[in-house]
Amino acid sequence: LSSFPYKGADFYMMLQVCADESYRLDDGGAKVIAICGWLSRPDNLQGFCPFWSAVLKAYGVEYFHFNEFADRKHLYSDKTPYDHLNDIERENFLFDLALVACEMGVPVGACVSPNNAATDTEMHLIIHAYKWFFAGVHKVMQEKFDIGDVVDFVFDENDNPIWKIVMIETLNAFKKNGAPFGNRGYQDDKIFIPLQAADLYVFAMRQNAIRFYSTNRK
Repeated sequence: LSSFPYKGADFYMMLQVCADESYRLDDGGAKVIAICGWLSRPDNLQGFCPFWSAVLKAYGVEYFHFNEFADRKHLYSDKTPYDHLNDIERENFLFDLALVACEMGVPVGACVSPNNAATDTEMHLIIHAYKWFFAGVHKVMQEKFDIGDVVDFVFDENDNPIWKIVMIETLNAFKKNGAPFGNRGYQDDKIFIPLQAADLYVFAMRQNAIRFYSTNRK
């Protein structure tokens, strides 16, 4: 696979960010939102997909979804696609996927948690998360890519319309202010393999963020 960061090309590139959200906003959760993914070239994504698929096939799994993978005690479902794996196989499976994911491109993302749990609403947190996410992508574009390069965004499908509204409004605001952002769209992560790598990354980042915010940091 092609290496990143990549700067100094003789031509402008059309790039893609494949991103996903992970969050717990219920009263019993840690109230952490993470939006993370990978910034890459479309041709690099095509090269990545066979490697990811090969890991899935080696472990007899059709797709990767971290929420299902983490549901070992079947709290949310009667069975998962990973029930046939023993402890060692599960650990090796996750590490093999992570190593392949790291070849996908530049990691980008953001994690947020309430400064004041009593006043910070769900909408406030979602807006805050997308602002930090797009700001991070913009910074990477400025530091590691050429002027004139443009990045499109592919997000995992989300049934909550609030997330889509906030994402579009925030993306348009960055574009209006000159960010090199192009189109946006949604895909099914069971079909669009790069989103499975984004799912792995964002779940891990949210878990790390929960540990960080549990020490009362902001």
